Amino acid sequence: MKVALATSITSIVLIALVATLQAHRMRTDFTKVLEDQQTALINRTAVELDDKLTMLLDIIALSARRQPLAISHDSAALRAYYEDRAILSLFDDVLVLDPQGRVIADAPEVKGRVGVNAADREYFKRVMQTKKPLIAEPVFGRAGGQPVVQMVAPVLDEKGEVQAVLIGVLRLFKDNLLGHLRNAKVGRTGYYFAVTRSEPSIYVLHPEPQRLLKPRPGNANPATTRALREGFEATVISVNSAGVPALTSYKALRSTDWVLAALLPMEEAFEPFEGRSGALPCGASPLPWRPRC
Repeated sequence: MKVALATSITSIVLIALVATLQAHRMRTDFTKVLEDQQTALINRTAVELDDKLTMLLDIIALSARRQPLAISHDSAALRAYYEDRAILSLFDDVLVLDPQGRVIADAPEVKGRVGVNAADREYFKRVMQTKKPLIAEPVFGRAGGQPVVQMVAPVLDEKGEVQAVLIGVLRLFKDNLLGHLRNAKVGRTGYYFAVTRSEPSIYVLHPEPQRLLKPRPGNANPATTRALREGFEATVISVNSAGVPALTSYKALRSTDWVLAALLPMEEAFEPFEGRSGALPCGASPLPWRPRC
């Protein structure tokens, strides 16, 4: 009797142990699949974003080369010229600055924007010095105070001197290339975000509008800090600044000094494997949907 009972208990323990080991291996394999899928997603998205940003910069550079020199200082002629060009369908605004950094024409016309001076902006100084196109650092526009990213190119004369500076503006609140990605979903509840490598690092893309062009908080995701400081590019389980555990993937962009990231909350990521109620006992997991003990 005692032998039979002992044998039964031993069998139950072994079955439970085997089941636990199998569940652990399944979870490990499932996590690896998720990480590989999300790494592929962020790599593909980064390539697409790089290609589109480079395309827009090339368009601005080409438009600057083709702008007639005769109208470089004529506000009315410049506005009429760009309002009749397809470039305006690719950007939210097109601006022309004179060599002193003053806005001399804008399309579409915005009251009070002509005359605004950008001579102290870093992008303007760089263009005047290098005479090459660039993607400017994200800034708050002086005319409207909105967060923007700008494509900038010099208009050069026959001697290679800068006669004007052409700017294509992408407003981060608008449904353009960047605004669309800011509102895109990763799964059902995940999202994309992008941060600059500058110090302090600021948000260029984030689904929460109030974060745009604001520094990352002090309790920010340590995985993002690693991506910025060490060039980490992969998928890792981490906790964001709101305390939400998530699968977060990182990829540095080639076209500009930003890091693009995709975040998928663990609650959603492991839902097919664990279900809504979770497979671990109370207190055994940091996931926010675990039942309280």
